[in-house]
Amino acid sequence: MKKISNFNILFSMTVLFVLTACVQEDSQSHATLIPNDDVELSNRGDCDECPGANECCCAVWFQPNTSGFITLLFCGTSNGGNLCSGASTGMCSSFSGGGLTLALTPSETWKPFCMDEDAPFYIYNSNPSDTAKLVVSCQIDLTPPDTLWIKIPPLEYVYIYNNSSCELGPC
Repeated sequence: MKKISNFNILFSMTVLFVLTACVQEDSQSHATLIPNDDVELSNRGDCDECPGANECCCAVWFQPNTSGFITLLFCGTSNGGNLCSGASTGMCSSFSGGGLTLALTPSETWKPFCMDEDAPFYIYNSNPSDTAKLVVSCQIDLTPPDTLWIKIPPLEYVYIYNNSSCELGPC
């Protein structure tokens, strides 16, 4: 009879140990995984410059070790006051939107602007003698942002496409 009692005690302790281990596991905190499809890449509309729900917060700045005085004309922005249009080029269809003039100087090396998602735009270097060496991003509210490094010769255009994730690429 003693053998059966020891077996019952041993069995009961094993069940108790397993149940206790399960209870402790359930009481621990767990991370919740969110599928990538449900995660927004940025909080569009949260930057001060671009209040629209489907706008990308963008900026242009000098490449490292670059400075000077460059006046840039943008066409296709969502915050430009002047209307303008761009021709169809590469993978970008013709477009129209706001025209915006931004000047980069040694004391103002960074300028914000706004773009609608899935929209092309162009930047024109109006300087008659200097190449504009720039970095452009439409993810300035992310760390690190997607960036496009460009060089625009004097009096030339560069056409850029902005996708639905505010990532830039050449037309």
